Amino acid sequence: MTQIQQVNNVVINNLLALMKERGVIAYKLTTDLSISSNAITEWTKGKASPSRKTLLKLCEYFEVPLSYFYQESELQAICTLLDYDEQQILLQFIYSQFPRLKK
Repeated sequence: MTQIQQVNNVVINNLLALMKERGVIAYKLTTDLSISSNAITEWTKGKASPSRKTLLKLCEYFEVPLSYFYQESELQAICTLLDYDEQQILLQFIYSQFPRLKK
């Protein structure tokens, strides 16, 4: 599993936990946010991940910050498993999701 897949898994696991916590089923997201049921299925299977635009919609819907989906402790655990080059790739991915972090 690549580091980007691992980060995507963190995002999806946090989304699923939030849905469970709030009692929101996938069908409700499809109707409330115009997200296709196929997209949600692909996310949960690890075949795709939500775009930044979709994550922002989810943040607004659930009233959580974007950082909610990228829980720090989980990302730190992933980083410890990566070599330097893999960490650089992961940073590039994070910067693509959070451009304001790039200096």
